[in-house]
Amino acid sequence: MQYQKYKEELAELKARPEISINSRMLALNRPKQPVYMRTEAVLKKKEENIKKLKQEVEEAKKKKEIESIPPWVMKHKTTPERHRSQSEFLNHVFSWQTRRNEILQREQYEAITQEMDKLTFKPYINPKSRQLAERVTSSFQLFIGRYISS
Repeated sequence: MQYQKYKEELAELKARPEISINSRMLALNRPKQPVYMRTEAVLKKKEENIKKLKQEVEEAKKKKEIESIPPWVMKHKTTPERHRSQSEFLNHVFSWQTRRNEILQREQYEAITQEMDKLTFKPYINPKSRQLAERVTSSFQLFIGRYISS
């Protein structure tokens, strides 16, 4: 049974692959140059196309720039009264900096106080630990008392 299927499959197989009509037409119309010789021509065409596209993009940018320039000149929105001297500008910058530093300090202080609110400085000590601590402190006091008196 299996041998018969094997023979049928072998009969269906062909020694050469089947090439479609479109593929044959393409193969006939192509030049018979080897690939390594065709690559130079292809690369040159690509470079020329890239140069043309770059030039077109540059020209389009120039056109947009020219179109975006208004035909009339805009008047300055600032009045002569608004112009500041160097010292006024520096005073403005320094006042801004001091305000900024004050705000930062205030935020840091608030953050620290919020942290401190969470902390308790009255730890709970269970009765066993208190007894041990009292024994240690009493024995330590006796030791110091002996050391000082001698």
